[in-house]
Amino acid sequence: MSHKRHEMHRLIEYYKEQTGSDEVDMKEVAKFAVKSGWPLPEPVDPYDRLAKQFTDVAREVVRYDQKTGKEIEMTGKYDEMTERSYPNYTGGTEQQRKMRDLLRSKMEAQGFTVYEYEWWHFDYKDWKSYRITNEPFSKIH
Repeated sequence: MSHKRHEMHRLIEYYKEQTGSDEVDMKEVAKFAVKSGWPLPEPVDPYDRLAKQFTDVAREVVRYDQKTGKEIEMTGKYDEMTERSYPNYTGGTEQQRKMRDLLRSKMEAQGFTVYEYEWWHFDYKDWKSYRITNEPFSKIH
């Protein structure tokens, strides 16, 4: 887990502890985060953008071999911030590119789009039209 994601996770847990609630509205978490000193991203509505970062609508997928339980090798490792993580990176092995492209095609067939810098990060179509909540994807689709 990246440092930023780890910090976000800790902030959500702190929010739940401070509010005494298991129900989490990600827009409220974003407001709480800003009051706690978390920097606002730019340029869209900062609360909406920060809430999106916290929400589960953005899917991050890493595939595992069902027989071995080991992570399937892709062109770049999960959360690796290099060009190897770009979804159109032409390096790596043929097998790594094949597996990355298979994941992408399966996700896109279900209405997701890949983030241009991370082969594992997918946003669901029309994500902006969904209310920001802490609900399972199955309840909003």
